[in-house]
Amino acid sequence: MFGREGKLSKGGWSTTGKLFTPSAAGVRDLSSIKGQCQFPQAEYYTVKFGINQPVDGAGNLYPSSTLAEVVWSTAGNSVRRLINIVNGMVLAGTAEAVTIRMFDNSPIGLGAGGSFPYVVTALVTPGVRPSIQLPPYLAATGGTIGGVPVPPGDTYGSYLVPIGGFGVSIPIPLDAGVISANIIVGTNGSLGDPLFIPAPRNTLIANFAFFSGAFPVGFYDPRDFAEWVPIPPGASHLILVDAQTAGPHAYPYTWDVMWGIEG
Repeated sequence: MFGREGKLSKGGWSTTGKLFTPSAAGVRDLSSIKGQCQFPQAEYYTVKFGINQPVDGAGNLYPSSTLAEVVWSTAGNSVRRLINIVNGMVLAGTAEAVTIRMFDNSPIGLGAGGSFPYVVTALVTPGVRPSIQLPPYLAATGGTIGGVPVPPGDTYGSYLVPIGGFGVSIPIPLDAGVISANIIVGTNGSLGDPLFIPAPRNTLIANFAFFSGAFPVGFYDPRDFAEWVPIPPGASHLILVDAQTAGPHAYPYTWDVMWGIEG
């Protein structure tokens, strides 16, 4: 059965609790909401997540990022999945037991004003995940630009890719269940910025490639692959390249990267 806040009912389990965003001083809350249960028999089970977004002292929604680690176990062996929690996120797996850990992963300094609480919930019931186009996903983080690490907390799915073929290299998470990627080329600048314009298809020269070590194993143009792209076997990282020629109308664009998670 689930942990201290878990509840057992007819064929279903649930757990809920409070998490906190990082403090104004940049201190991250290291607590987590945990649950564990042993199923009556090995079959498919589904975990559905809910979250009440934190609000600041003025009642405004406060930015946050929350992760769930789900470990499915059968006959002494386990597989791990790591996903972002949003309202309605669903993950399925076949197992004899499951362990769930939900924790705050909000970027340090993303908001201002202090640490704010919010509630997360996980429901576990027999059955498979509904057939919908959007899979469970995990926002990409980290990476390097020209060998220089991307500052922690500056990405969370979004990368400003420099022009001129100077690519951004992003590691594919290990032991998280990554099977696909969704890459979208968005706009340059930011809201309110006079350079905030969408990427023009007839001038943008962009591609992304999967690499296994130093060897390319797949090249794609994000304008031609707006859906989820399978991760090639052996791929270890993803490289984003904008090969525009520098000039008065050449601007770097924001690329959003999400990993598709099996389940």
